[in-house]
Amino acid sequence: MVSRIFAALAVGLLMVTSAVARDLSYDFVRLDIVNTEIDTGPADVDGDGFELFGSVAVGEQFHLFAGYQDIGFDFDIDGTQIELGGGFRHGISRKTDFVATLSYVDLELDSPAGSADEDGLGLSAGVRHLLNDNFEVSGRVNYVDLTDSNTSLEFRGEYFLYDNWVIGAGLEFGDDTTTWLIGGRFNFSGFSR
Repeated sequence: MVSRIFAALAVGLLMVTSAVARDLSYDFVRLDIVNTEIDTGPADVDGDGFELFGSVAVGEQFHLFAGYQDIGFDFDIDGTQIELGGGFRHGISRKTDFVATLSYVDLELDSPAGSADEDGLGLSAGVRHLLNDNFEVSGRVNYVDLTDSNTSLEFRGEYFLYDNWVIGAGLEFGDDTTTWLIGGRFNFSGFSR
């Protein structure tokens, strides 16, 4: 009888642990509205657009991801960026993950004066943390090496509306660029309240 009680408690504990782990989902699709400001020296260049980003878990510690960003800037300049990569996660605690990623980045700019296409590598490292059952925060350092390299800090807060539906906002700022993001995410895995 005692062994059955301990077995039931162990199964219950595993279910709670996996429920929390599913909250930090790596199986999701996210759509953000993006506002970017670039400091070019004599004048700032503003841009608005969207970003579509998806991630899929591969085992417990790895995930693959892809992102597409389309932004229209001042002076009739259009920018598109494609990012393909993979990431590694390590659970620091039941509610906190360390995450590192490596990606291929392709950036294309079109303007009345012509077009430019650059590609290179992106690296990032940071932390995702569940403050409670409804709120997740994250912070990371991003490094992108194209023709010029750029390092930025990114912070994000996300709120679970219901089960797998999440809304959120983020801020990324680097050497000469500040970007605001607001949007929604759908997790393909998660817990039910």
